[in-house]
Amino acid sequence: MSTYKKIFLIVNPAAGGSENRSLSCFNTILKKRGYEVIIKETNYKGHCEEICKEISKDKSFQNNTLIIACGGDGTYNEVANGLVYSNIPMAVLPLGTTSVLARELFIPLKIDDAIETILNGRVIFANLGLIKFLKQTNLKSRYFILMAGIGYDAETVKNVDLRKKRIFGKFAYISSGMKTFFTYKTSHIDVRVDENYDIDCSNIIICKSSRYGGSFIISPEATLLSPYFYCFTTVSSDKKSLLKYILAILSGQHLRLKDIRYFKAHNLIIEGNGSIQIDGDYLGSLPISVSIAEKAIRLVVSQKFLDNKAQ
Repeated sequence: MSTYKKIFLIVNPAAGGSENRSLSCFNTILKKRGYEVIIKETNYKGHCEEICKEISKDKSFQNNTLIIACGGDGTYNEVANGLVYSNIPMAVLPLGTTSVLARELFIPLKIDDAIETILNGRVIFANLGLIKFLKQTNLKSRYFILMAGIGYDAETVKNVDLRKKRIFGKFAYISSGMKTFFTYKTSHIDVRVDENYDIDCSNIIICKSSRYGGSFIISPEATLLSPYFYCFTTVSSDKKSLLKYILAILSGQHLRLKDIRYFKAHNLIIEGNGSIQIDGDYLGSLPISVSIAEKAIRLVVSQKFLDNKAQ
């Protein structure tokens, strides 16, 4: 049995139906196993982060507490931003639209299996990405767990209808992607890599994990254990090329294309006119700096994740 005494479930009440039933089941099982379970519901964007910051400041929770983010990648991102450089570990329970992080960590979708994996999981120090805005904005910086995208994918995320997302899940992203394809005006992006060389591109995806948009493996080498990003950039900007890039990613053939660049980096300075998304949520627009935040959070992972990354 794990050493945790208190378990916080951070829940977005916008998740309904089967998600709420799954959460109720999860809560019941934990209490039967003797854990003190505290449910914290969020009421607005950013509330997850505020709740987790408050918990992390309470000394009574430092050595015996686990926070489980119940939802999708947006919820995971907020919880992580609230727990950076604290002693409290976080785990993820996949209840959201795609839950890419749960797939990355090999957390099962079935509740009973997810409980076993989380309570018997290993805690690692995860290296996150850190974005800082280089122009005056209300938001000065933001951590990300999975990836940052600039260009077409960010514009797709920006255009997602939130009402449709709550009802139709990932199909809202597909719908937005199709509409954005026909209206998208190409971004012009300048990337400075580790202060060594420059790249001009039309799209860039900065990966901290291997998966993207679900189960698509876009960057096989990327891992939260590594102090590096793996970046994928495209050059051509016409609609035909954009369609080629999309289909190549969906089929896992994108790294074989001749007109892309794939490289490892520790720091990036990115300028231009593109939109930005992180972990599946719209963030803002360029210019930005992107750097590694080493050992930023304590994250519960499955043994399968560790075995997979050791290969």
